[in-house]
Amino acid sequence: MKYSKMRFQNGLRLAVCEMPDVRSVTLGVWVGVGGRFEEDSIAGVSHFLEHMLFKGTQKRTAVQISQAIEGVGGSMNAFTTEETTCFYAKVMAERFHEVLDVLADMVENAAFRPQDVKRERGVILEELRMNRDVPSNYVFELLGELMWPKHPLGRALIGTEETIRSLNRKDFLKFKDENYTASNIVIAVAGKVNFKEVGEAVGKKFSFLKSQKPRLNCLPVLETQKEPEVKIFKKKTEQTHLCIGVRAYHRNHQDRFSLRILNAILGENMSSRLFQVIREKMGLTYDISSSIERFSDTGSLVISAGVTLAHLPKALEGTLKELSKLAKKGVKKKEFEMAKEYCMGQVGLGMEKSSNQMVYIGESELSSGKILDFDELMAEIRAVTVDDIQRVAQDLFVDKKLNLAIVGPVQREKAVKRVFSMS
Repeated sequence: MKYSKMRFQNGLRLAVCEMPDVRSVTLGVWVGVGGRFEEDSIAGVSHFLEHMLFKGTQKRTAVQISQAIEGVGGSMNAFTTEETTCFYAKVMAERFHEVLDVLADMVENAAFRPQDVKRERGVILEELRMNRDVPSNYVFELLGELMWPKHPLGRALIGTEETIRSLNRKDFLKFKDENYTASNIVIAVAGKVNFKEVGEAVGKKFSFLKSQKPRLNCLPVLETQKEPEVKIFKKKTEQTHLCIGVRAYHRNHQDRFSLRILNAILGENMSSRLFQVIREKMGLTYDISSSIERFSDTGSLVISAGVTLAHLPKALEGTLKELSKLAKKGVKKKEFEMAKEYCMGQVGLGMEKSSNQMVYIGESELSSGKILDFDELMAEIRAVTVDDIQRVAQDLFVDKKLNLAIVGPVQREKAVKRVFSMS
């Protein structure tokens, strides 16, 4: 595998991973804008706009867009995050130029026909209702509101019913014109391709992009929490769904690799402490896990589980006990080495897929302008020590950083709040 980059005259960036031993190619168009850049009045516009690019261009209908990819055995999709939007497709390598033409057409010539906007508005409203009806999804949204109060990061990416109903063609065209600019876009390509040929093709297809800087307004995150925070949404459900979150490190923080290993130790797999203790030993849940999310200036570590209401106090106490043990006692060398090997293995296995490589190089180039190769990633992980794990645990797992969101038939809120403390 070989990473190569270039910047075109208009400011557009290209990142390529040549993988001569695979048959596929995955192409992604990464735009450096997402939910946290939106004003309250147009909340959800990034996500809505993402949908609209699939609804037809000046020369292709929505059906023709999907058939152009799926009709040659490929797949395509898109996603919106708090800070990025990505449109991507995966096809056999010999179809690269065809998929490039489709994605470029979508970005340049999206039609935003009023009838399509109206129809998609209904689809997105159903998506919003679906998320609210699924407690295991909605609890994450609730945690976001708690962790990032009165901040765009704490707002649902999809927007509100009010903003979804109010967004129109003019809003989409304005937002796209201001933010889908050359300097704010990275084209990421991974697979059986040649860098020079890709560069020539991308340069031609995306020459339409304006060189102007994007109109970005990213509100910084201020740390104001001083004590554990709890938010409960009462709902009659069979399970009580909970999320425990702490604010953690930004995307390029020096301790991000230590946090990665800490997360593996804590709850990323079946060997992790939370899985072994809360599920296997205590038998309180079917599934419990932890995950990391990183932004440009902050981040989070989140633990999620579903339990019966009767098991909620024990599940909370058991989870907080494991956090406290990591902070106070650290981790033994054998467990640490196993977690480190797991992380290195996951990186290596992930890099075998062109789709994973596309996501890695696109996100890395867009967020930091730096793409670490496999050996550099391995060196960063190997450099983490046992002491680093405990130091990070001591930094993160303290009462004043704890946040708890719950969706379920909880009646005794005060009792839950009394349990939710590491003191």
